[in-house]
Amino acid sequence: MSKNVSLWLAGLALVGCNLVSGVDEFSFGTGGSGATSSGGAGGGGAAGGGGAAAGGAGGMGVGAGGAGGVLTAGGGGAGGAPPPCSLCTGEQWCPEDTCECRPGLVADGAACIDPLTDPDDCGGATCGGPTPVCEGGTCVAACTGANTDCQDACVDLENDPLNCGRCGHTCDFDEVCAAADCRQMQVPGGCASCPCGDCNGDFDLCCIYPKTAQPICVKESPGCP
Repeated sequence: MSKNVSLWLAGLALVGCNLVSGVDEFSFGTGGSGATSSGGAGGGGAAGGGGAAAGGAGGMGVGAGGAGGVLTAGGGGAGGAPPPCSLCTGEQWCPEDTCECRPGLVADGAACIDPLTDPDDCGGATCGGPTPVCEGGTCVAACTGANTDCQDACVDLENDPLNCGRCGHTCDFDEVCAAADCRQMQVPGGCASCPCGDCNGDFDLCCIYPKTAQPICVKESPGCP
């Protein structure tokens, strides 16, 4: 009996050594620098993050470190409202920081249309049959002169901001169509006609906005729309 007990105790001691040797390589930290436990100095987990850290020599060290930091998304401050003019469409312009239908266009629900060229509202009529296109507010059989047929609307590609240079090419709200190219413009505050002293620098060309009496300052343009 004593011989069996001795063998059993020896086996148990061998298993214990293997277990200590196996865990000697690791120390488990739950956060910041941890205190050591039995067997030697055990380095705790890295600050702010749980996980395995290298154990101290001589035994298993379990770090009882501080609670790891938690990354949370901070609530940002309330964003400012976008500039009013940034909400304008190409059918609009923005005098006095207000989106309005471009001069010559009229509101039709949420859209702005040109009653002189819109075949669905051509001077108050709907074009069709033998006169399918709209030119100058009248339903006609075909566009005439320098006008181009853009989906049954007779437009001048040289100065139409909704069809500038080609059908469907719309200028931005702060642009006009001049010489078939979209050019930036500004609305002068102190002028009712051209010439206008407010038109200077890059915006030095004073023009009258098409179909209106409104002066505008156009940037680096070969001519007025």
